[in-house]
Amino acid sequence: MDEDPGSDDSVVALKLETPPCKWEFYICEVLLGRLQDQYRTARFTNVKQLYLSQEASFMITDLGDSGTLHELLNMHRVKGQTLPEILAMFYAMDVFQMMHDLHSCKIIHADIKPDNLLLRHPVSWDGWDHDDPLSWRIAGLKLIDFGRAIDLEALAPGTCFMAEFSHECLRCIEMQESRPWTYQVDAYGVAAVLHYMLYGEDIKVQCAIESETGRNTYRLKNPFKRYWACSLWEEVFSALLNHNDLHSPPDWQRLTTLLHSHWLSAPLARELQTELRKQAILLHED
Repeated sequence: MDEDPGSDDSVVALKLETPPCKWEFYICEVLLGRLQDQYRTARFTNVKQLYLSQEASFMITDLGDSGTLHELLNMHRVKGQTLPEILAMFYAMDVFQMMHDLHSCKIIHADIKPDNLLLRHPVSWDGWDHDDPLSWRIAGLKLIDFGRAIDLEALAPGTCFMAEFSHECLRCIEMQESRPWTYQVDAYGVAAVLHYMLYGEDIKVQCAIESETGRNTYRLKNPFKRYWACSLWEEVFSALLNHNDLHSPPDWQRLTTLLHSHWLSAPLARELQTELRKQAILLHED
């Protein structure tokens, strides 16, 4: 722990929990220790200090001064809008890379939702380049709230889970069908975040039976809008909703590459810069 977390005069966030909880502090320390890379750790909450008493715990973390993804989506929602598709791709790509880093450390977050994703925005988008890894250190999202997280390294190999969550958007398909799960809870959480970005509402899933194999497959109830990159989103959601491997996470790198390949064209790159600047104005106005 830092000897003096406030020595740089920065504003921090204080998280109070009753009864006291040391678990989130442990997970954050373990995660940052396993990542050991400043570029990768930028996507995760930085816990500066933990104070414990018999009645409560106080955790000091970085303050997200740009708000949460949930707040951004609500700004669009009150105007009768949803997030522009190009921005949904921008945030999706960062979340995929975030999940790759998290799961490579054998940690499951188990509470992926817009409220737990802080916005990371530069002072200015001028000069920001989506092809420059350094640009992603200052832009994208930051994952917070590791109170439900699971450290698979601390458990026996092959451990699976049967617990259910009360919040519908966190109940992955395996929970709904009383089947074991591991990484599926995060894959479903990411799918729910993407759905909220695109549609402005909670995810709804339907089951279909493959004619050739007779297996159940899952897809969104809502149709894609015709002017979206429908084949791209169909592949992304299919991968997230139909990940059956209990011992390995989804192929987050493949999903990242899918999105990156789609927006490499000059028109999309320019559109992204335009929408990012519009978003900066929207956040400033609020």
